[in-house]
Parts: sequence; structure tokens; C-alpha cells
Amino acid sequence: MWWKEKTGKSVFRKMRYSIGIFLIVACTFGFNGCATEEKDKGHEKQSEHAEGNIRNQIISDSKKLAEGYRVLYEEAEKEEQLDTLEFRQQVISYLGEAGYSAVDLENQIDMTHAEQVETFCRAAENKKKEEATILAVLDHGGFVRYDLTTKNGKIYARESALNWKDNKPIVDYYHEFEVYDWKYTEKGYLFMEEYHPPGYDGATGDIGFRVKPLDPKCRELNRHYVLPIGYELNNMLITNWDPADYTNLELYDLYEQMYSMKYGEIFPYRGEEGAEYQIPEQSFEEVLQTYLPISPTQIRTQTIYKEQNRTYRYRPRGLYDCELPFVPYPEVVSYEKLENGELKLFVEAVWIKEKTDCAIASELVVKLLDDGKVQYISNRVVGTEETEEESGENAAGSASLKTEPAPWYTPRLTDEEWEGYYGGISDEWRD
Repeated sequence: MWWKEKTGKSVFRKMRYSIGIFLIVACTFGFNGCATEEKDKGHEKQSEHAEGNIRNQIISDSKKLAEGYRVLYEEAEKEEQLDTLEFRQQVISYLGEAGYSAVDLENQIDMTHAEQVETFCRAAENKKKEEATILAVLDHGGFVRYDLTTKNGKIYARESALNWKDNKPIVDYYHEFEVYDWKYTEKGYLFMEEYHPPGYDGATGDIGFRVKPLDPKCRELNRHYVLPIGYELNNMLITNWDPADYTNLELYDLYEQMYSMKYGEIFPYRGEEGAEYQIPEQSFEEVLQTYLPISPTQIRTQTIYKEQNRTYRYRPRGLYDCELPFVPYPEVVSYEKLENGELKLFVEAVWIKEKTDCAIASELVVKLLDDGKVQYISNRVVGTEETEEESGENAAGSASLKTEPAPWYTPRLTDEEWEGYYGGISDEWRD
């Protein structure tokens, strides 16, 4: 039986030895795990600390920039000029002199130090490291700041906003994100998108900046004669028409736009859902004839006119024919003086939401009047982004491009649709 005792002691000793080794190894791994965890926490704290320093530096720098143009701000505020293009131009010029790439948020003023942003875009395309800062000036003296870095073809953004409150510059917004999608176009637009999950109902994550400069005369023509019409809630720039044929034009939409242009005030005929108005003949026709060489007969052909009381029926748009938000804005990219003194404006739709600087292109002919006003003579759609890509040609130079309606435009309700939603036509408008 001695062998059992000896073997048992031997096994016991081996077991104690193995347990000892296990405990040593376990403690070693435990200590290493704890050390690794502490090391990770240390890195995380260092990263948070570094990011905090960057954030504080950005905020401090933005406030210092705003203090630098305080005199401009206070003077414009005193003269009630904070929301003017001239004031934004002054701020942008100051920021440019300070060495920054600055532009207005509506892309109506050339970007200062555009070469910095263009260099950044080329680096991103070539998957190189680069940094850039863009200051997008707002009305009322504030700006949205984008501190961009690119590495391995990806772009990361630190977005912050500065506003004036109680006569002090305050950075009241700071946000970091990886750019989900971006594009730099040949025409010189930088488009970026922050990712939002499906169903997100907040502000769009799309950003767009014109980097390359635009001819000052084109900007002036656009500002005075095209932007007031634009693409919102009308189809003047997205369909073909001329004095011989206004069939494609929605005159009710234009009446709204042109009323505000003529009188400089908000369109008054807005009421409850499904409302109908009777607009006096003279008022309705005078507004349209101020900006279009159109006869009363042509107007009445395309509208509902009541001979007995000389009024036009007008129905404001409602829930069922409202327009989607974030429509394009027009940009005159070139122009041509015609022999009869008229101007042909080559207009392209910049649609930030879809990251395109030419969603649709048209030739708008205008006649400048002696009183500083304008008459719109004709429009011809010469291409869309889709057809330009399909044909491989410049939209303005191709004669065989499709002219389908712009996807953002919603036609007004037909009488049949109106009856379905609002219960019928008023007796006074029945034949």
C-alpha cells in the first residue's frame, strides 16, 4: 500500500504546484488586464483632454475674430443694416484679411482664400492629410464655422456657431461628425453631408459652399432679376414659355411671387385651409403685366375669371399641394446681350440637398426697363443634371436634352382634387 501513499502525496504535491502556477498566471493576467484597462482609460482621458483643448481653442479663436469686427457690427446694428449683403461683405472681407476662408451662408459673395479650400479638396481626393477652416457668415453678424480635417480620403468636421447676444459674441453650438458623403465639382462647389438615420425629422445634414469665384456681373444680374423669382413655389425657370405661349406657366404661383416683388410686402391672400378669394381684375392683371408682356386674354385663358363681377378666383396652396423644403436656388453663370437690347441669362439650379450645382439649366431672356424693373420675356430649359450625364455634353450646348419637370416642384390642385379634399366648388364660381 506504500505506493498509494507515495503516489497520493506526489499527486497532492503536483496539484499544489499546479494550483500555485495557475494562481500566479491568473494574477499576472489579472494585473495585466487591470493595467491594460487603466492604460485604456488613460488614453481615453488624454484623448478627451486633447479634444477639449481643441474645442476651447476654436471657441476662443472665434470670439477673438468677432471682437475684431465689433466696430462693424455695432455700426451696422445702429443703422439697422445687420441683415444686408453689404454688411456680410464687410465681415467676410475682415475675416479674409485675418487669413480665413470666408463666405456667406447663401453663397452670394465670393469666398476669401478659396485656394485653401481647393487645396483641401484635392488632398481629400488623393487621400492625403490636410486641414481647412471655412467661416460661413450669417445675417446679424454671426457665423457658422467648419474646422475640417481629411485623412485617407475621409473628412471629419468640427462645426460650431457664433452669435451676438447682449452685445457679446457667444459660441452657443459645437458639434463633431465624420462627413458621410462629399463632392467637389468642376464648377467649384464643395458639398458635404452629415449622416442622419432614416426617419430623422430635424434639419438637413447637407452643406454646400461655392469655392471658385463667380463673375460680379453675373452675381448682380442674379440678385436683381432671378433670385426674387427663384425655384420656390413656381415653375417659371423650369418650363418652356414665351409671349406667344404661356400655357406651361402657372400664373397663380407667379401672382404670389410678383405681388411681393411689386409692392415689397408679404402676399396678403393667405387664409385657412381650402379658402377661396375674389381678386379684382385690375389688381390681378396689373401685377402680372408688370413683369410679363401678357395680355388680359392670355391671363383669363389660364385662370378662372368671372365676367359678371370682373374678378379672378384665387386659392392659396395648402396641405395637399405644398412644396418640399430645401429647393434649389438659381445662379446666373453667364449672360449674353441680344441685338434688341434684351439679355439672355444662362441660369443653373444649385441644389445643395442633392449635391449638384446644376440640377436644371435654362436660358432666361429679360428686358431691363428704364425704372429699374424687369420684364421676363421667355424661358427655355436646355438640360438637367440627368440628361447632361447621359449625353456627356454641357447642358447649355446640347439641343436634344429632355426637359422633364423639376422633381421638387408640386403642381397646384386641379378642380377635381380640390373637390375631393375640400368638398366642392363655391356656387359663385360654377358656370
